[in-house]
Amino acid sequence: MLVKLQSVRDRLTVLSGSRKLADVPEFRRLVYIYPDEPLEVRRRKMFDRMKARAVAEGKQVSVRDDVLCVNCIVM
Repeated sequence: MLVKLQSVRDRLTVLSGSRKLADVPEFRRLVYIYPDEPLEVRRRKMFDRMKARAVAEGKQVSVRDDVLCVNCIVM
């Protein structure tokens, strides 16, 4: 079964709960839960969301060498 979750919050909840599932003998080696995207892709999307949110809030945003600065604070 392939499940696609739309919200990041749901994805994080499922992935964090997968650790508990691994401790249940009935499910061990039968259920595999993996993120659908590589870590670098997830980090890039989070970076883009943080940038978009800061811009929408009218904050001063700058990016230099993949470092996000919001109101002169490095994020």
